[in-house]
Amino acid sequence: MDQKMHFSAYFSVAALLAAIFFGSPTSFAQAPSSGKEEAAIDLEKVKPPPRDIKDILKVLQQSKPNVEEIDKAKAIVATPVPITEDKVVLNTFYYKRANAYQDLGKIQQAIADALLTVETYPANDPHMRLQDIMQLGAFESAGGKNTNAIKTFERAKVFQLSNLPTSTGFQISINRQLTASYASSGNFEAAKNALDNMEAALFSLRGSRGYVTYGSAWESGYESARGIYFSSQGKWVESERAFRRAIRLLEQGYSKVKNSKYKVDALGDGPRVATDSTNNPRVYVTQIIARELNLAFVLLQQRRLIDAEFYARKALQQSLDRFGSGSVNVGRSLIMLARVVNEQGRYAEAVLLAEAAKKSAVDSGALNDSIVMAQARRALGTALVADAKYALANTAFEEMQAGIQGDPELAKTFLVRDLDWVLAMLKTNKASQAELMASQMRSRLEKTADKNSPRL
Repeated sequence: MDQKMHFSAYFSVAALLAAIFFGSPTSFAQAPSSGKEEAAIDLEKVKPPPRDIKDILKVLQQSKPNVEEIDKAKAIVATPVPITEDKVVLNTFYYKRANAYQDLGKIQQAIADALLTVETYPANDPHMRLQDIMQLGAFESAGGKNTNAIKTFERAKVFQLSNLPTSTGFQISINRQLTASYASSGNFEAAKNALDNMEAALFSLRGSRGYVTYGSAWESGYESARGIYFSSQGKWVESERAFRRAIRLLEQGYSKVKNSKYKVDALGDGPRVATDSTNNPRVYVTQIIARELNLAFVLLQQRRLIDAEFYARKALQQSLDRFGSGSVNVGRSLIMLARVVNEQGRYAEAVLLAEAAKKSAVDSGALNDSIVMAQARRALGTALVADAKYALANTAFEEMQAGIQGDPELAKTFLVRDLDWVLAMLKTNKASQAELMASQMRSRLEKTADKNSPRL
């Protein structure tokens, strides 16, 4: 089916969907302006990306991350577990191996080792112990276990208040993670509470001595949280500004630390050394990638598709350089790029990217019931619908639904119902199932509208 036929088929179904949802044709007015724009900020000059994905597919096939770092990570993974009962030695071993697994893109193995550093072989130093808890939460979030991540970050919050009450700077990192995790789960009240706590802590920290040293890291964390929260509320312009500020601050911090003579190698020989934003370049890499994907998403929502593709490609290239093709970061980047390319009308290419995203997630060890796999399958289903491959699309959506059932908490918050799936059902002679799903979507919309309507 060529593109004209696809559009014709899509819009012929639109009338049926409108009837199912609204009972009659409905018109939509443009939303009113949100008010005066904030002061203009310097925007990067964005170079238009190539108009096909041959370069992406070639890079995926030939990707070679930092050879020295990968060889070091492989050597650590191959090292036998020390035969000792010394918890300090074992904490150091599993801490380094968890980071090595992350560098190799094996997120589930990284989670398993990080869990050992928290539960079985906790560090004696409270700063290191808090860092271990935070690292576990970050790995769980990367692996798509958002519910576990929230519990872990809440645990870090309690530990910090009980054991390191004067180390207020940790509250920035903890509440940044909580804001993101709660927003991802749809708990916007909790996300706003975490953001408010972060703002209060930062207000106090701006007058502290430590601000000279850690100020840029704290500010980047705050801007990241603001961007995530605004994005969850559909405030795209405000979110874009926050993410651009966060990326600029993170890149400045990374540039300083990676060239510093005081930087610490998390995979280096010898005893474990305490790390923070002043000596650990590792903490910047994943954050920069995440913020670029966040920015690509809000640009996509503004229909600035060339800009969105630029940042999705940038995040993908950095993920490939740092972690290799079989990693969660690469999978997330490919999912975003597939969405952008699909919106540009490049449907066949979007299918290829979505399939590559799914493969990357599998190669990284992402579990079948993880949010990463669910997102990859949704992206594939959406791309296949746009490419008029409805039977394959329906299969992808069914696999998505079956996968998330393995995680009851994820099943509560992940929105399975999808208009593209409705269309795939209609095109594969599943009209009754399509009508049921559309009816459920209509009911949800009505409840949401009723909840948000003003009360007299």
